[in-house]
Amino acid sequence: MSLDLEKYAPAAIVERRNLAEDLWVLRIRPECELTFRPGQYVTVGLEVNGKIIERPYSIASAPHEEAVELFIERVPDGELSAPLHRLDVGAQLVVRRRCKGLFLKDAPTDGPHLFVATVTGVAPFVSLIRSRMAARIAGDWGDDHTITVLQGASQSSEFGYDEELTELARECDWLTYVPTVSR
Repeated sequence: MSLDLEKYAPAAIVERRNLAEDLWVLRIRPECELTFRPGQYVTVGLEVNGKIIERPYSIASAPHEEAVELFIERVPDGELSAPLHRLDVGAQLVVRRRCKGLFLKDAPTDGPHLFVATVTGVAPFVSLIRSRMAARIAGDWGDDHTITVLQGASQSSEFGYDEELTELARECDWLTYVPTVSR
């Protein structure tokens, strides 16, 4: 199968972190510049039986990071998530060259924010928090803009960013992280 290089770029898995049986974090490095804003998604694809199967995944990394980070849940019999789950560091996949999505586009940059998510839904908020942290370090964002993240999951193993968010919340007066478990 010939890859349409105007639409897609090859990408390599550079890191994988397994969290639970069906949850993992992937860091991929596309062979193109992939620009995005916090809250956007990238469409990832794999060739399966001679055709590219694609799905969009919210980006957890901040735009300034070198690799694109995704928090993925394997869907039982998922057309893409099941074969994607079998891949390890060094494996190749493809990404669409353009990130999309309007989530958080019109979010105000001042005032308090309350972000509510379950499991992988925290990814765009992680991207925003990492971006805000970088802006704060650069002196472009003040501590008077508070963010509270309320994240729910069935089990504690489903929190992919709890250690990072807990540590940031300890260091930063502007961030509060509240993980909740139902089981």
